[in-house]
Amino acid sequence: MRAIYQDGQGTLWFGTSRGLIRCQDCHWTLIGAKDGLVADDVRVIVACRAGNLWLGGYGGLTRLDRGHFRRWTKADGLPSNSIRALYEDADEVLWIGTYDGGLGRLQDGRLTRYTVRDGLFNNGVFQILEDARGYLWMSSNRGIYRVAKSELNDFAAGKRRRISSVDYGKDEGMRNDERNGGLWPAGIRARGGKLWFPTQNGVAVIDPDRVEVNLRPPPVSIDSIFLDRDPAGAVKAVFIKPGKENLEIDYTAPTQAARFDVGAGSAGRSGARFR
Repeated sequence: MRAIYQDGQGTLWFGTSRGLIRCQDCHWTLIGAKDGLVADDVRVIVACRAGNLWLGGYGGLTRLDRGHFRRWTKADGLPSNSIRALYEDADEVLWIGTYDGGLGRLQDGRLTRYTVRDGLFNNGVFQILEDARGYLWMSSNRGIYRVAKSELNDFAAGKRRRISSVDYGKDEGMRNDERNGGLWPAGIRARGGKLWFPTQNGVAVIDPDRVEVNLRPPPVSIDSIFLDRDPAGAVKAVFIKPGKENLEIDYTAPTQAARFDVGAGSAGRSGARFR
């Protein structure tokens, strides 16, 4: 058993590696790919606000609506066929977490994908929890990270080209950066608003209301510039001639704050490379 869910009618649903099991009035039914599931592997079961079921696993995404099936795979725009987390928000937007393909967003049949190239901290999304301030908290093998849902929605609408992620690990009190996933649920939001995530070394508990948000960007100081690994010198402008391919900028963003929520996501020496 990978997932268990009870719907409003008292029916029990079990996700397994051999399909979806329904227990209704002590009558057991096995539902598999031959019946309409995208694949037999079912690891996530959540209800949508319309009363349907969202089912995810290693094979893709399925929506079960009163006996009718709708399926999505990577060929339809999913970030990956290896789904580990599903979350439908108050606007009926479905957020899709994958093992290695990033985060997905499904609204009105339109899929949007977010990866590290777009600013996502990690392409692993093992659980998705929303706090009261409109941030999505996600877990991965490298830690827990947070993204403003407004930025994700603006990205999907074409209003911005990148998103900003803030990651939390051992420096913020985690005993172990590696989160657990693959069984549902891989984390919960408690009634008081605290977020609970399983890790390789105990449970990590986060109180989002006590997490300070500093939106003031630190001053940026450029240390050096390299063009095809050769120093470009202390100049105000760099002219790239034909045949030159790589521009490298080493910079420092000093700050006394332990965390800032703009750009790189942490203080200290960083580097940017453009090709």
